[in-house]
Amino acid sequence: MKFLLIFPTNAIQPPEFKLTNVDEGHRAKAIMNKNNNTLMDNHFPKGDTFEINRHPLYWVATLNSTYVQAMEKRLKPIGLDITRWRVAMILKAHGSLNISQISKLAVSRLPTTTKIIQRMEKENLIRSIPDENDGRVNVISLTSYGHEVLIESLERTQRFFSHLFENVTEDEIKTVNRILRKLVDNIVE
Repeated sequence: MKFLLIFPTNAIQPPEFKLTNVDEGHRAKAIMNKNNNTLMDNHFPKGDTFEINRHPLYWVATLNSTYVQAMEKRLKPIGLDITRWRVAMILKAHGSLNISQISKLAVSRLPTTTKIIQRMEKENLIRSIPDENDGRVNVISLTSYGHEVLIESLERTQRFFSHLFENVTEDEIKTVNRILRKLVDNIVE
């Protein structure tokens, strides 16, 4: 078991602390965050105590890459990839949408989404028809073939998702989702 001992190095503002990892004998300096009184230095890449494998975004990126590779392996035999699967899942959840809406929900650039939609239309996975209210906008929906392929993809990935969440509780999933939403909300460009 690892223990962190925190003790002040001086009593003058701003408060500085030394962290000693008793298990590894690792000593590190961390600056206390003024806003919420948490030790943040090890979460900032520029920080003195930054360790990449302790950074939450390292694990987000690792999870995403591993997830994409695992899904691609399961989707490839039925002619899908992760981007087209994501679009199909969005259309399943929301029904008919325009390309801008799909792009926003897929967290994808509009030109990229447009290319994905064009490819899916050529493969008869989706249909694109002009919006009744605005002929400049096309409404995208799954075809019956697209529904069939999506159902097959869900059957192919069910065991993967069951295994992925095998030892994870509902409360843990809610906590992770809450924290990830908070991080997304904090990203301001």
